[in-house]
Parts: sequence; C-alpha cells; structure tokens
Amino acid sequence: MQETVVPEGSGVSEKKRRATAAEVRERAFLDVIDWLDYRVAVCRDGLERYSASHGADSRAAAAERAAAFEAELILREIRKLAEVPPRSRTFREAAEARRRYVAAQASRTGEPEREA
Repeated sequence: MQETVVPEGSGVSEKKRRATAAEVRERAFLDVIDWLDYRVAVCRDGLERYSASHGADSRAAAAERAAAFEAELILREIRKLAEVPPRSRTFREAAEARRRYVAAQASRTGEPEREA
C-alpha cells in the first residue's frame, strides 16, 4: 500500500498516512483503464503492420482486428460502468448479468465456475 503525505493542520498526528481502500481501488481502476488504452494502441499498431505486410485479409490482421475490437469493447463497458455508482441498481444488474454470462460460458466449455 502506498503512503501519502498529510498536509499540516489536517488533524492527523502522523506525518504520513496509509491510502484508504477507496484510493487504492481508484488507483487500481485507473491502472486498468491505462492498461486497456495501451492494449488497444498495441492492437491497432499490430493491425496496421500486419495489414501492410500480409494484406488486410490475412489471418494475422484478422487476429489483431479481433483483439483490438475486444479491447475497445471492454474499455467502453468499463468506462460506462465507471459513471454509475457502485451501489446503484444499474451497477448491480450489470454485475449480475456478467455473473450469469460467466457461468453460462463455464458450463458450455465444461470448466468449473470461477468467481471474478
């Protein structure tokens, strides 16, 4: 856990304080968004390179196109959910829909259901 400096006169007796759970979650969320932005950029770059070297209809270009599309979809959904308060009905319904989807995918592939 990272420590942050507390300004003088804040009423906190220590010079440093531990980050709150909300601050840690916020940093983790922003790290995920940054990573997905990076992943989308990498996929787009790969798509351009594979399209130039192998042709736009090649398997390599198709794989990069699919990866870029998936990363963009995930990023869009996460950003949409970030605008919704975590304890709201909309957020809970989205989380439940995701759980059902993961369970359906696991039953289709025969894998044990995992909690995510």
